[in-house]
Amino acid sequence: MAFRSAWWIFLAALVATGVHARAEKPVEIKYSRQELEGKWRALIRSFLDKGVIPIIDLESSLKRLDGEGYLAAAIEVMDELGVALIAFDGYQAKKKNKKQKGHQWGYYIHEIVNAHPDRFILAANGGTSKNWRHQKPNFISQMEDHVRGGQYPIMGEFDFRHYMSNRMCKENRTDRETDIPLDGEQGRRLFELSAETGVAFVIHHEPEDHALNALEKMLAAYPKAQVIVAHFGQIRHPERERQFGPDLVRRLLSTYPNLHYDLSTGYPGRIYCKGNLDTVIWQRDGGSQRGELAPAYKAVLTAFSERFMAGTDYGGGHPPLPRFLRDRLKNLRLIMRDLPDTAKHDIGYRNAWKLLTGKPWGGAKKTETPPAAVVENKTAASPYGGVISDGHGHFKGKNADPDGTIKAMDRNNIDVVLLWVKSQDGWTDDDTLEFSGKYPGRVAPGIAFQNFGWTSQKKGFIKKVREKAKSGKFKALGEVSVRGKIGGNQNAPPDSPRLKDVLDISAEYRLPVTFHHNPYSRSGGKYERTDEYRTFIEETLTHSPKAQVIWAHWCGQSTPEDARKLLTRFLNLTCELAWLHKPLDYVATRLVDENKQFVEGWKKVIEDFQTTSSSAWIHRQNLRTLLTMTNGSGKIRTALGGWTTETARKVTTENLHRLFGLP
Repeated sequence: MAFRSAWWIFLAALVATGVHARAEKPVEIKYSRQELEGKWRALIRSFLDKGVIPIIDLESSLKRLDGEGYLAAAIEVMDELGVALIAFDGYQAKKKNKKQKGHQWGYYIHEIVNAHPDRFILAANGGTSKNWRHQKPNFISQMEDHVRGGQYPIMGEFDFRHYMSNRMCKENRTDRETDIPLDGEQGRRLFELSAETGVAFVIHHEPEDHALNALEKMLAAYPKAQVIVAHFGQIRHPERERQFGPDLVRRLLSTYPNLHYDLSTGYPGRIYCKGNLDTVIWQRDGGSQRGELAPAYKAVLTAFSERFMAGTDYGGGHPPLPRFLRDRLKNLRLIMRDLPDTAKHDIGYRNAWKLLTGKPWGGAKKTETPPAAVVENKTAASPYGGVISDGHGHFKGKNADPDGTIKAMDRNNIDVVLLWVKSQDGWTDDDTLEFSGKYPGRVAPGIAFQNFGWTSQKKGFIKKVREKAKSGKFKALGEVSVRGKIGGNQNAPPDSPRLKDVLDISAEYRLPVTFHHNPYSRSGGKYERTDEYRTFIEETLTHSPKAQVIWAHWCGQSTPEDARKLLTRFLNLTCELAWLHKPLDYVATRLVDENKQFVEGWKKVIEDFQTTSSSAWIHRQNLRTLLTMTNGSGKIRTALGGWTTETARKVTTENLHRLFGLP
């Protein structure tokens, strides 16, 4: 129990020297560092076993009042959002009387670590108090004593160059405006402390030109100090921050291996009170931004994925912690969404683990992906156990049950469903929106086409579709039926002008469109492809390369060879895997064999195209009955068990979230 011994030696030293009167009594951590790390590891692995990339938040702080009010509910939200651990900075304790001078070290974080050792990481008091901001020596002296005592895996966040927050700026406040020289006396003491102990610290350091120069100077002078710069890409006064950009970041990360950044940063289109967009990592879209990374910053995050950390930046003055976590995790997952799997794992938890423990995750190399249901780069014998995102669902008839559907999704580990209604028994798009509103984040609402408005091929129906697309309330168009069941009715000619209208709407409003077209006839138990296959390709798919097209049922029951040609030719095309769970004699081209494993040809095509923009593969559950969902889910998981974890996650979750702009 060396960890506890060091702590008591440190306490004795404080008592002997009589440093200052305390506002709070010191709290002993009840667990050794080894015990704590074991608990952290077990929780991280529990998320990985569910197919969830866990998050370790290294950039938040917590006041006692907020913790006592919100922490219990926040832990439930952490479970829901995949947040494994949070390192909360402590605040100074409330002074008992005016005679108490200097920084009063707070021990509330010790209390919550003792109560929840598997959820919270002990961080030192943050450098945000007046004592620090006025650069009085009392706070940094206490920091040195505490960190050298060996109890803290990480220090808190220290304000150096700090602008007013958006809220404070709008209120014309100036009390948090801070400009402390990073290369001044206390900055040097902080860097020296980290270099001596190996304990990392976070700095709030707006990347003004002079501030960047000081950062380089200190990184070079203290190569063993582990420095995390908060709020990557936050540029609130661009006229003062002209040097910052992807090229500079690349140079800094290439030159200084002790430099790290956290991603507690702004959402797309966020406006600072001065009127400018304040987060430069997002792709510009006219005068605003859209929810995807700018290519240059995506490349930086990919190439230097071992140098970025997760963070949410909770602290005093923010909304209640559970609501705050939901908002910030949505943004964090959006940043990570389009990055390679290795980068997601690095940013989510691996990099934090290494800084906290001094060891790589599991002693693993960068390319390791811990098991979700299977081990990366190895074939799994067991069914896939991770999260499934359902890219093709319907409501129709009297038995459709929205509330029951959510329960079935929960039972089957399905996070979200893309839903279109069918017109039987009066289901409408308004019902879809109501369902989505009742269960936010669980339902992606689509504009429905399986109704008389579409099959009648009237322009008036297309006009209504355009109005709904313009409203911004929907995520997709579909399922647009050309020919339905194999050998069934033709609902639209494969070269219909209305199909081109739909593609134009898809391109204009960036709504992916799903087509249902199975161009086969059936006679004597055999299937024969018709000319409608080629007509649909040459007359419709070629119409708009800007429309994101999803062709249901593995691109209209294509053979593996034909699917490969399609995906190579049409970069905007997705083949989805609806009907995978159907009986083998129901389909014209087999996707799986009698053992419910992908046939070799299809398996090779899916693996070859998984990482390109044309190769998203979306799984479908039929929501007509809850029993079908359960049975179908089992067959899907069995089939995916033959894939690597990386491929399975792309098929089941990541590609759908990317296509439909989901967090």
